[in-house]
Amino acid sequence: MRQEDAGGGCFVEARLSDGGVPSGSAGASDNGREFSGHMHVAAELDCDDHFARPCRSCDRGTNENGNGLLWQCFPKAMPLHEVTPERVQDAVDRLDDRTRKCLGYQTPREAFWDAMIS
Repeated sequence: MRQEDAGGGCFVEARLSDGGVPSGSAGASDNGREFSGHMHVAAELDCDDHFARPCRSCDRGTNENGNGLLWQCFPKAMPLHEVTPERVQDAVDRLDDRTRKCLGYQTPREAFWDAMIS
């Protein structure tokens, strides 16, 4: 099942192509239905895609780490209807401005813009 945008195109493809994806990039996906069109999206964006093995959180270390960081902002017991768009944006900014060892101690925001410029 594909998630469609208002124009009838693939939502994921439209969102990724808006910001640009460096050629040769790679993406990791879980095994949900929303990624059923992954081959088309990868071909359109000229990037590789791979899937984690089911029930193997060790295959998704960065994802699991990100989940832990999000839980600091939004505890599991927190009712999601109380979360405002401003609070979500604040959490996104905090994650994007946190240095990462795997990025040579750059922030994800810095690494993204470096990749876009080169």
